[in-house]
Amino acid sequence: MVDFDPSVQGAEYRRDPKIVGQLNLVGEGVPAAVAATKGESGILIATHTRKQVEQVAGYTHTKGAYAYPGLGWS
Repeated sequence: MVDFDPSVQGAEYRRDPKIVGQLNLVGEGVPAAVAATKGESGILIATHTRKQVEQVAGYTHTKGAYAYPGLGWS
């Protein structure tokens, strides 16, 4: 998941290795992340915690395909 905001980060997205993997969205209670890790799929409108704006989130939990079991990602 990427939270890219050009007004903060400029026009080009760059990963900051100091922060990648530091935020657990489920632990923070982000509704789409919580639902996806429960195996649910859907869309919702939620307030972005830092920006305090409403945003649409789509979410799903991967199940793989054919003989490939998938990685269990959400």
